[in-house]
Amino acid sequence: MFHYITWFEIASLAAAIVALPVLWKQSPMRILFVLLLLIVGVELYQTIQFQVNPGQNNSTLYNFFAPLQWLLYGIMLYRIIQNLNNRRALGGLIIVFLLITTFSLPEYLHTQQYNVISHAAGTLMIVSGVFLAFYEMLKSPTNLNFLKHPYFYLLFFLLFFMVGTAPYFVMGNWVYFNMGRPDLAMVLNNVMSILNYLLYTVYTVCFVWMRVTKVSF
Repeated sequence: MFHYITWFEIASLAAAIVALPVLWKQSPMRILFVLLLLIVGVELYQTIQFQVNPGQNNSTLYNFFAPLQWLLYGIMLYRIIQNLNNRRALGGLIIVFLLITTFSLPEYLHTQQYNVISHAAGTLMIVSGVFLAFYEMLKSPTNLNFLKHPYFYLLFFLLFFMVGTAPYFVMGNWVYFNMGRPDLAMVLNNVMSILNYLLYTVYTVCFVWMRVTKVSF
């Protein structure tokens, strides 16, 4: 079920390129554009590698790339948030995330398993950042026109994706290796795939929306 995720990521990147004249004027969107470039590059590399060696262990690559991905999302959210106290709170969570990732990484590199501790910390950081951004957006809900604000939907589905995929990434190693339940791991993988399709579809729609309306934060 995950075989077409890369194509959805490429579609999002293509839409972002079309919307680049609008996106590049906004610091958070510049970060998201760079992140999409990295995601598509890594996924295309992985696709080629799996053609050459289908049984390879890709945990080492993602133990470095996933934290970079969460860090860029964290910086994007930091740029979206305007309140100084909220920025400090998210900045503190970013530092904690980096420390947790740094200290937990060697063990997972040694065992060649995905760093679930780093992923859990990254999820907490991003979810907290999205809630802080929503708090600022919704302080005056009468001033927020949901029909003219694609950023609300972009952040909402990022939140939905992070919360929805956390069980797969955090429990995957335990379910597969400790429980010996590849069938259950596959169910979690299918849920993760569906949420990926949904997230990048929303990204694509939002980028086109931004390009047409030229809306900004």
